[in-house]
Amino acid sequence: MCATTLGETAGDLMSMTLSIGYGSSSLILITPFFVSQLVRLDARCFHLTFYCSLI
Repeated sequence: MCATTLGETAGDLMSMTLSIGYGSSSLILITPFFVSQLVRLDARCFHLTFYCSLI
């Protein structure tokens, strides 16, 4: 529930308040997600910080 709330708030802040636009704000928010996904998949063992960054 916290992750959804933070994602919605960040998306609204960028697209509506800062007037960046829906597509640009989506790209800005999706990029760190994919980077953390790649880091987590490349890790040799379980790291809590990598896991939590995706949540």
